Amino acid sequence: MGKTELSRRYAHAHKSAYPGGICWLEVPAENVGIQILMFAQNNLGLILPEEEELPGKLHYCWQHWCEGEALLIYNDVTDYETQVKPFLPPDLAGE
Repeated sequence: MGKTELSRRYAHAHKSAYPGGICWLEVPAENVGIQILMFAQNNLGLILPEEEELPGKLHYCWQHWCEGEALLIYNDVTDYETQVKPFLPPDLAGE
């Protein structure tokens, strides 16, 4: 069993532990920030400020995310600093 399948099984088996949602992000597929925004709109019902650029919209998402633990799965990461860190909530990114 590979890492991706293991992650899928974990997420499915523990979904009740993440009331803030489980967000699956395909890192090489498309912009991770856009995927986070789409998840927030489609699954959390957030209405994003249209006047903001991507960083501002992401900041808004993190401020208005549902309460409770959330699981963000970044799939196929090869470089944490460029593919993951810029798209973490500020308190997790060390900012």
